Amino acid sequence: MKKISFSKQSILPFAKSVALLTLGAIFYAIGVSLFVEPNEIAPGGISGIGILVNHLTKNKISVGLFYLSVNIPLLIIAFLRFKFTFFASTLYVIILNSLAIDFFGAQFEPLTKDPMLAAIIGGTFIALGIGLSIHGNGSTGGTDIIVKLLRQRFKQFKSGILFFIMDAIVIVLSAFAFDRIEAALYAAISVFVTSVLVDYVLYGPDGAKVIYVISSKPSAIADRLMHETDCGITYLDGQGGYSGVKHQVLMCVFHKHLYPKVRRIVTQEDENAFMIVASAHEVFGEGFKNHSTDEI
Repeated sequence: MKKISFSKQSILPFAKSVALLTLGAIFYAIGVSLFVEPNEIAPGGISGIGILVNHLTKNKISVGLFYLSVNIPLLIIAFLRFKFTFFASTLYVIILNSLAIDFFGAQFEPLTKDPMLAAIIGGTFIALGIGLSIHGNGSTGGTDIIVKLLRQRFKQFKSGILFFIMDAIVIVLSAFAFDRIEAALYAAISVFVTSVLVDYVLYGPDGAKVIYVISSKPSAIADRLMHETDCGITYLDGQGGYSGVKHQVLMCVFHKHLYPKVRRIVTQEDENAFMIVASAHEVFGEGFKNHSTDEI
């Protein structure tokens, strides 16, 4: 009988994924049960609808139970459309989320009664939960699955924007459910915080800067950039539209934290250099993301 062996290389990625999924579920549950729900803020998504249903049924249907029941058909879609790893990971997060939301809500007092703080801090915890779950190759279910489906078809839209659009419906409904416009306004703040931070958690570490440099000393600048920052340099052929003079244009892509050093090198070598700086949310290739990375 053949023995089943587990190597360090196979165990560590699995352990990392489980840790991210667990932390994501816990953070998400904290944001919902200890911040937004007790302050009557419905921060969009399935959990936001669950908060509205819980309020309208006078606590007869808990947020966790509603969250679990609505996610069942979405999980079926996830099983049919995505990899088994994503399905299993999402199932784990949804179950843990549902249990944790109801458990924290029953066992602990709200961490704040200030609706503004609840909207901001709650939105932050929810964003961390969504981001960590996706980094763990899963999701928090609900609109996460819908967003993943849309991202496969419309790659030009970022996840945070798609979340914001869908959550707008829940925001409007919250004003009617709680019978006060303030509920919708606080929900909008929470959703905005979540949408911004989700993009940061997902794309921030992969963010980069791109510079184009036109200088009379291209070789000197290129040599210093390659040796002092370990960045690659690409020479582009350029020609002045007015003067007709031909020159070399340096293109360099690097991680954002290197920008001050890169700018210092360029100005030290040529203080009259013409430099264009742009932000890149996603960069594929050596030193950055792998082309096989799943679209989120």
